[in-house]
Amino acid sequence: MVSFLNNMKENTIIKNPLTVISIFAGLAEVAGTAVLPFVSEANQNTYIWFLIIFPILLVVLFFITLNFNPKVLYAPSDFRDENNYMDLFRPSSTVERKEKLDEEIKETTIEEESKKVPKDIRELSLSREKGLSNYYDQNYIFKVLTENPRSRYILAESLVIERLSQELQLPARREVALKNSRFIFDAVFEDKRGPVLVEVKYISNKRAYHHVIKQTLMRLKDAIVNMPDSMRQNAKLILAIAHELHPDEAKLMESKMKEMLSDFPIPVEIKLYQLAELITNKQ
Repeated sequence: MVSFLNNMKENTIIKNPLTVISIFAGLAEVAGTAVLPFVSEANQNTYIWFLIIFPILLVVLFFITLNFNPKVLYAPSDFRDENNYMDLFRPSSTVERKEKLDEEIKETTIEEESKKVPKDIRELSLSREKGLSNYYDQNYIFKVLTENPRSRYILAESLVIERLSQELQLPARREVALKNSRFIFDAVFEDKRGPVLVEVKYISNKRAYHHVIKQTLMRLKDAIVNMPDSMRQNAKLILAIAHELHPDEAKLMESKMKEMLSDFPIPVEIKLYQLAELITNKQ
C-alpha cells in the first residue's frame, strides 16, 4: 500500500497550478451542465451566463496572480527535491559582490576611528611555535589583519563559512542571490529540509554591532519576503558573527540580537565565533 501511494505521488499528473484550475473548472462545468435541467426556466439564462463566465474568470484571476504575486503559486511538491530550492538562486555578479562588501565595510567601520590589533591576535602572530600552513601562515594572517578592514572582513567571512560547512557537513554555495532580488547571501547550504541561508558579519567594536545588525536584518527581511511561501516555510537563517569582543560583551551582543529577531519571518540561529579562535583552529 505504501509503495502504491509513493508511486501515485511520483506519477501524479498535477504538475502546476494551471492544471489544478483546469480540472476544477472542468468539473464545475460538467456539474453545472448536469444541474441545468433542474433550474427553473426563469433562472436558466442567468445560470448559463454564470457557466460561461466562471472558467474565464478563473483563468483571468490566475494570470493576475501570476503577474503580481507569483510566489504564492509554488506548492510543497515543487520542492520534493532540495535541488529545486537552489534553482531559485543565481550566482551574484562581481559588481554586486563588490557593492555588498563596500557597504559592509562601511557599516563595520562607521564608529571606528582606528583599528588596533587585539592582543590575542598579536600574540598569535608573534608566536613561532604554532605555524599555520600554506594560506594560513601566521605572518600572512597578521599582515592581512593589520592591513585594512576589507582584508580582515574577507578573511573572517571565509573562516566562518568553512567552519559552518564542517559543522553542517554540507558544501556551501557562496555569494548567491534570489533570482528576483539583489540581496546576496554569503552562503546557502542545501539541506533536505529546506535551504539554510547564511549571513556573516565581522564585528570588531562593541559600539558598532547594533547599527550593523539592524541594517543587515532590514535587508534580510526584504529579501526573504520575496521568497515563495513554501520555500520560506522550510528555510532557516544562520546569522554568524566573527568578532573580537570580550566574552561578556559577546554575550550582551547575542542577547540584543535575539531581541531584534523577535519578529523575524523565518527561524534564525545565532552563531558567535572568536576570530582568534578561528585562526588558531586552522593549525
